[in-house]
Amino acid sequence: MSYNGVFDRSIDLKGNLNFHGIEKEIPIKIILIKKNNEFWGSCNFAINLDEFDIDRPSLLMIKISNNIEIETTLKLIGSNNE
Repeated sequence: MSYNGVFDRSIDLKGNLNFHGIEKEIPIKIILIKKNNEFWGSCNFAINLDEFDIDRPSLLMIKISNNIEIETTLKLIGSNNE
């Protein structure tokens, strides 16, 4: 894949998340940003702890939420191989 000069601002992807021995397909939207001639992507998605058979931990006897929001930032690196 090569860059054709057209800068789209987002990419919709599906990926597999393997967590606690259970694999689920997770749809995500990566928002693209060009900053100082570098390309960055950011995304967030939620997981449900019940779907991965995880007991919710508690803090001071109050259980955490069953839905966990995950946010990440990625630096996109090109390849010289086309």
